[in-house]
Amino acid sequence: MAGLLLTAGTSVAAAAPASAATPAVSCHANSCYNVDPLASGCANDAETVLVQDYKAESQASFALEIRYSPTCAAAWLRLTVWSGYNIGFAGSAWNPGGTSVGFSGHQAPETWTAMVPATPTQQACGGTQFYVNGNWVRWYFLGCFTA
Repeated sequence: MAGLLLTAGTSVAAAAPASAATPAVSCHANSCYNVDPLASGCANDAETVLVQDYKAESQASFALEIRYSPTCAAAWLRLTVWSGYNIGFAGSAWNPGGTSVGFSGHQAPETWTAMVPATPTQQACGGTQFYVNGNWVRWYFLGCFTA
């Protein structure tokens, strides 16, 4: 009998090691469009697939990331702000030719978009518009990712 431990004439069955459970998620690929990655469980296995640090207009330093969940086949843009004043952002994630999802404002230090599908046939792209001293001044395009 596998997993049997014999001790002084007594037999005890050893418990099988627990396997890592796949996280429960509420969507996959197209059904993840405009769904929050945290609320859906998709953030549980997320990996950063694109990242870039920026210094903007001598007013802010921040990073943009495209995060990808293999389980959900979906991606989103995450913004982390390290410093800045009188600033704001309008971040977007999208599939080329599709409608974008996004956020606006400055929810420091970290905020993210809802998800878009990210499959071998659907790229996920991301970027942000930067606001300083009352003006939208620059678009930062992070790039696109293909699963």
